[in-house]
Amino acid sequence: MISLLLDEGLPMRAFALLRQRKLDCVHVEELRRRGSVDESLVELASQSGRTIVTLDSDFHRILAHSNATSPSVIRLRMEKLREREAADVIFAPVFRYREALEKGAAVSASRLESRMRPLPIR
Repeated sequence: MISLLLDEGLPMRAFALLRQRKLDCVHVEELRRRGSVDESLVELASQSGRTIVTLDSDFHRILAHSNATSPSVIRLRMEKLREREAADVIFAPVFRYREALEKGAAVSASRLESRMRPLPIR
């Protein structure tokens, strides 16, 4: 099962909608980690086996520069998402790329499309 860590740019209520869809997820607010540097969230997600969901392109850069094989990251390429829209856009690549995310993957997703690259990024 995929476990998610939602970054602070995502609506807090989106994780409740994802939980209704039987996804294990937490929001950085819930963990009192708002304002944490990206590298510390990468470490937290890697240690806890969670996939980071973010609006921030820096997470893919961090994975590429460190030649990391975890954690998986889903980057949403849209901003100002409402709760239900965010949950829908997050759920689609989680369902589509579940096996790759479990092994280590970098995913970019928007309303219309998504792309996946296995980790490490070369």
